[in-house]
Amino acid sequence: MSSVVFALDTIVGEIRRRGETPLVPHPPTPLDVPGFVLLAPGDRSVVYAREGDGSEPVFRVFFDRIEAYSDKEEDVRAMIDVATRLGWTSVDLSGRPAFVRMAGLECDVRKFPATGYVPTPLEEEHSDRIARAAFPEPGF
Repeated sequence: MSSVVFALDTIVGEIRRRGETPLVPHPPTPLDVPGFVLLAPGDRSVVYAREGDGSEPVFRVFFDRIEAYSDKEEDVRAMIDVATRLGWTSVDLSGRPAFVRMAGLECDVRKFPATGYVPTPLEEEHSDRIARAAFPEPGF
C-alpha cells in the first residue's frame, strides 16, 4: 500500500518573527508576491504557490511565522520579502540545514537580522561576492 504525502506535511523550515508579538493574533494580510499566486487564504494563514505551478504550496504565512515547503533560492527570497513587507524587524530561522543556510545567506545579504544560522568562514570571507551574485547591479 502506498502512502500519500500531503504537501503541507513536508515542512523544510520556518522563519519565525522575533520581537514583540501581538497579544491578539490576527490573520496575515494577503500580499501580492511577484511570481507567486495566493493558493488558499484562510482564517489563520495564507498559502502561496509558484505562478504556473499553483498546485503545490511553497510557503504558508501565519501572523508570527512562515512555514517553508521549499528551500529553492527564489522561494526563500520571496519568504524573506514577505517577512520584511509585513514589518518584521528580525527573525529566527530553523529547519533543515539547506533551508536554514539559504535563508541565512538571504538575510545576511539584505542586512536583515536573523538568528539560527552562522555563516562559514568562507561565506563570511566572500560575503560581498555572494551579495553581488544575489543582487546583481545593472550593467555588471
